[in-house]
Amino acid sequence: MKILFKYIALCLFAVFISCDKPEAVTSAKVETLEASEVTDHTALCKGKIIDKGSGTIARYGIELDDGSGFKPFQRTMTSGNDFGVQLNNLVPNKTYRYRAFVDDGTIQYGSEKQFTTLAQMVPNVTLDPIMISENSAIVNFSRVAPYKEWGVHYSETSATSASPVKNENFQADVIVDGLKPNTKYDVLPYVIDNNSHVIYLDKISFQTLDPSAVKVAGVHNMHPIEQLRFVKYNIVRRVEPYSTAYRSLIKDADLIIDSEQEHNAIADFYIPGYYQDPVTHRANVAGMDNDAYAAYATALAYRLSGDTKYGEKALYFLKAWYTINKSYSGYDGQLAMARSACGLVIAAELMNGTELWGVVEQNQFNRWVQEVYQKSGNSIRNRKNNWADWGRYASLLSASITENNAEVNENIRLIKSDLFIKIAPDGHMPEEVGRNADGMWYTYFSLSPLTAAVWIAYNITGENIFEMESNEGASIQKAVDFLLEHVKDPSKWEWHDNPTKGSPTKWPGNLMEALYGIYKNQEYVDYVAGSRPIVYKDHFTWTFPTLMPLSLTDYK
Repeated sequence: MKILFKYIALCLFAVFISCDKPEAVTSAKVETLEASEVTDHTALCKGKIIDKGSGTIARYGIELDDGSGFKPFQRTMTSGNDFGVQLNNLVPNKTYRYRAFVDDGTIQYGSEKQFTTLAQMVPNVTLDPIMISENSAIVNFSRVAPYKEWGVHYSETSATSASPVKNENFQADVIVDGLKPNTKYDVLPYVIDNNSHVIYLDKISFQTLDPSAVKVAGVHNMHPIEQLRFVKYNIVRRVEPYSTAYRSLIKDADLIIDSEQEHNAIADFYIPGYYQDPVTHRANVAGMDNDAYAAYATALAYRLSGDTKYGEKALYFLKAWYTINKSYSGYDGQLAMARSACGLVIAAELMNGTELWGVVEQNQFNRWVQEVYQKSGNSIRNRKNNWADWGRYASLLSASITENNAEVNENIRLIKSDLFIKIAPDGHMPEEVGRNADGMWYTYFSLSPLTAAVWIAYNITGENIFEMESNEGASIQKAVDFLLEHVKDPSKWEWHDNPTKGSPTKWPGNLMEALYGIYKNQEYVDYVAGSRPIVYKDHFTWTFPTLMPLSLTDYK
């Protein structure tokens, strides 16, 4: 019995000591932060969870009061304990109250704050002259998000609301087609807001192209105006593969801007031999490559979208190099400058003639081209291997943008002078194939600038070196076909048992994708099938071959 009493007492003691005071329940706490990115119809309202409490948070976000009471909006973005709600379709010039909230069973609020939307921003309507053809034009609208429709009335006389109309409710560009050649048109743009109010904008006018006009060579020779126009129309019409390739370009261009990518320009572009100082070699080449690609991608995005944010970023990189860089040096300095900075020159070509780039700035860039970039190309263009090809390509790009016809002709002469020494009758390239496992790579590395230089030469002069053939049958096409044959079946490569063969997504896929427009060889397309859109960032010849195809027929 005593044992039983002791047991009961022990149990009661255990219960007594286990019944501590229960843990207090605490609620989550939230702070309301300042609104940002306020426009006439959007705002980003933000909050922060400052105490998660002891419960489970079910939801959190922002409550907005437009004058009719607070309404909750779930957060659309988070970063740690910070969160935000992107608000759209707001009323211009209106004050809104907002507060952060968190719900963990009970709803807790942050302090109330307010913001006022901007006055209504009227859309800007532009017409890039290079987007006018013989029978159509593309009119670009910016800031159309608050509107449910936008378009243009057009007429050969004075356009009115009763004139023929072309409209859009999805994309910013409106194609006006079915026009007469060499005819002036008056255009009345308009937008319709969500309350169905029609707002007419300032008139513009344009004249369609004259089909009998003689084409005059300018500076747009890597990306001719006809090519830019052809691609733009296919983007607006959502034709593949251009539509997907364009979205890929814009994604890259947005990343360059959103990440606030900074330039790597240096006064002396010092590139030591790779085996002498690989760390410095790689770092300085990568700096130029990154800047050149960023300038090229954003400049092309600007010409195809019309959005000035891309053009301004491209000019940022160009200005950095033409104001900071004065020279190149080191064992590989000449080749690296010729190979990498071509992306900067192509970007400058794309920006040439736009409202963003003034004549003074263009002249400053051209001076850098003549004193630094073209000098690097000219210094190596008489060599025997791929260095010569990169030198001639750099020199031709330079001559194109500075409109130096004498240098254009000299580079064409050099290309033709040893073309059939570089390319054997069976298509192999004697100076490149014997590079141990990298013979295929160096074959590509020679053909890439060679074909790009021939493309520029064709656009400036009309001379078609693509079709040149020696008495023994050697030609550029023979070399390209030879490379593709051995990339597809490396066992046929007699110079090495296990050669580096590239891939459809990079090299030589970019070369095949580009030259399909010249040679129409179905094997080129078959090789890259499934790899589109191809973007090659390691050097700047055929960087965007899917988006920017080649044509010897003015894209007709």
